[in-house]
Amino acid sequence: MYFSVTADNHQVVSTQSAPSDFESFYLQQVTTEFADDLDKIRNASDFGEKSLSVLVAALKQGTSTYTEEERRKVMGNP
Repeated sequence: MYFSVTADNHQVVSTQSAPSDFESFYLQQVTTEFADDLDKIRNASDFGEKSLSVLVAALKQGTSTYTEEERRKVMGNP
């Protein structure tokens, strides 16, 4: 069982796999923290459909910097 936090800071229990939960949590945190910067990128004149998939893939790569132990701790499952 894994825990995650919703946008309104409520903790919810999830039975999904840890990597999927962590990735979702990580992406939510990153997009919230860098919302203004991401809006600037998205509104750039050279940003297109292909750019979106590259941006999402790049953001997801950030999850690889965390060890399995760190992921479990972040998700409340030490």
